[in-house]
This record gives sequence, C-alpha cells and structure tokens, in this order.
Amino acid sequence: MRYIIYLATGQQTRLQYIGQTRQTLPTRIKHHFWHAQHTDKRTPFQQQLLQEAFDWQQLDSCTSLRSALQRERELIRAYNTLVPFGLNVLLDERMPAPVKHSYIRKKVREYYILARYYRLKNGQNAC
Repeated sequence: MRYIIYLATGQQTRLQYIGQTRQTLPTRIKHHFWHAQHTDKRTPFQQQLLQEAFDWQQLDSCTSLRSALQRERELIRAYNTLVPFGLNVLLDERMPAPVKHSYIRKKVREYYILARYYRLKNGQNAC
C-alpha cells in the first residue's frame, strides 16, 4: 500500500498544511472540502479551506503507515506548519477526539490572538 504526504498552501495567506493519506490526492482534497463544509467544529485548516483557494502538491510517498506518519511529522517541523505559523494543529492526528478538540480550540484562540496582534502591530485593521 502506498501513502502520500502532501502540502496545501493558501494562495492569499501562504499558510501551509501538511497531511498524509493513502487515497489519491484529488480524492483527499474532496474529502477535506466535504469535512470543512459539514462539521461544526472546524480546525484552522478547515476554516481556511472555506475562505481561500489552495495550491496542492505531493511532497513524498511511503510504503507503510508508520513511515508515512514519521515523514509527515518531519515535514511539519521542517516547513514549520504548526499553528500559529501554519495550519497543522497536531504532530500526530491519532489522538483521542476529546483531547484533539480541546487542544484545537486552544490553538485556534492562540492563532487568532497572534494574528490580531500582528495586524495591529503592522497598522492594519484588527477585525
């Protein structure tokens, strides 16, 4: 079985997200959009998907889930895509749901606080 590690880059904000899948990239993109449109608790990446266009590219491929997860973590660190500098919220998406959602809410709040700070600092409208 083949796993791919991919990069999504926002065309306006240039914020990036790294993920891994064993689906084809076009299929995974469709699933990302479907989940963004049909969930109440959106991750920062899902929120951005609904606000701007993204460029997608495959970065790497692996033959096992273990190596794909390890490579995904390496690339998240290398590209610095954790919130607030990117759109990844966890290095390992396989955490139990209650932990994920509380962690995500905290990171989203931190992201918006930092974004507002930088807009104010740069003389932009904070809204």
